[in-house]
Amino acid sequence: MLASLSSLLFALIVGVGAFRVLADPEPRAVEVVPAQRHPELLVAAMRRNDLLHLLAITAHAAASTAEAAEDGRAARAPDPEPRRIAPGARQMQAEALAAARPAARPPESNVRTQAIELRLATRALKPGERVQVTVSFYYCEEGGGGSPAGDGGGFCGFMRDGTRVFSGAAACAQEYLGQLFKILDDPTGRIYKCADTGSAVHGLHRDIWFRVNDDGWEWQRSMGRLAVIEILP
Repeated sequence: MLASLSSLLFALIVGVGAFRVLADPEPRAVEVVPAQRHPELLVAAMRRNDLLHLLAITAHAAASTAEAAEDGRAARAPDPEPRRIAPGARQMQAEALAAARPAARPPESNVRTQAIELRLATRALKPGERVQVTVSFYYCEEGGGGSPAGDGGGFCGFMRDGTRVFSGAAACAQEYLGQLFKILDDPTGRIYKCADTGSAVHGLHRDIWFRVNDDGWEWQRSMGRLAVIEILP
């Protein structure tokens, strides 16, 4: 009898459940509600979470600061040790630089002073002797090149030794009249003779004759104001 009642009760429960399922057209998912926690336990858990979050933020900031410091040390790292310069290398470098620089031209005032000294110095010169002199030119007539007049030209007649002007003639001091010489590095390659004199020719000065002033100026530009002559026998 008891077993029959139990079976009937079980069948009734199963039937009611089946009716509920069939009666609900849209079955809903079962919502699981977590067990209720004590308020103090919830607060403690929240505090632990906040502390862990704070520790994570602090660790990230410390790592960023360390990385920035490392970059700063790398940026401020000293340059590699400079190469050692062998003894005497600085002096050799200075000498090379000095040799590469163009030689400074003497001031015009020094050239003029030296020219005055050479003009006033007169001494005996022997064949084979080389001496520095000042040079200039005079001429017979003006050419068509538009060169400056210079001393005015017009020297077309006879010279002091009685000969007519000729290419290779030079006006020299009275003491050197008749002397033969050549000028080193002379583009004309001539042999000159002191066949003339002049009121402005003194000392070691040599005044070279040209027929036209154009040739004279071209020669003067190539020679400059100072030259070295060699006395010939």
